[in-house]
Amino acid sequence: SVLVIVDEPIGVYYGGSVAAPVAGELIGEILEYMEVEPEFTEKEKEQFEYTVEVPDTRGKTIGEAGRILLESELKYTSESLNINEYSKVIDQFPAPGMEVSKGSIVDLYLDEEFKSEDKIILPDLIGKSKEDVIKILDGLGLKYHFIGEGTVIRQVPEGKAQVDKNSTIEVEFSTTKE
Repeated sequence: SVLVIVDEPIGVYYGGSVAAPVAGELIGEILEYMEVEPEFTEKEKEQFEYTVEVPDTRGKTIGEAGRILLESELKYTSESLNINEYSKVIDQFPAPGMEVSKGSIVDLYLDEEFKSEDKIILPDLIGKSKEDVIKILDGLGLKYHFIGEGTVIRQVPEGKAQVDKNSTIEVEFSTTKE
C-alpha cells in the first residue's frame, strides 16, 4: 500500500488530481527499482494502440487547451461557470503524462478571474449619453474621439469587439440632445 498526503494543496484539492499522480509515479519507481517487469496480455497490448499520453494544458487559455487536446484525440470538459476566451487552465485531470484511451475526457479546472492585460471587450455604447460614454471609456482606460452631441448612434469598433487597451474609440452622437 502507498499513502500520499498533500498538505495544503494549491488550486485543485481533489485526491485524484493531486495525490494520485504522485502515488502512481512512486509505485512505478518502486517497481522499476525492484526490477519488476510489466507483463501484458495480448488484449492489453492491443489497447496500447488506442491509448494516448495526456498533454499538459496548464497555463494555456481554454481555446489553446481545447485545440491541444483535440489534436491528441481527447475530449475535454469544465465545470467552471464564468468561462471566457481568457480563462486559463490551472489544473487538469487526468494529469499530464498519464496514458488514457483515445476519446477520453480531460477535466479542465480554470482560473475564472483571468483577464487579458492587453485586450478589452468593448461595451456597446449605442443610446448612451456623452457623459456616460466618458465615464465608461475613462474607466476602461481607452482614448476616444467624439463626433456630434446627444446620444450615441454609432461606434467604431462596434460593441463587444476585442480592442487593445491603447485603442482610440470613435463615437458618433445624434446631432440633437434627446
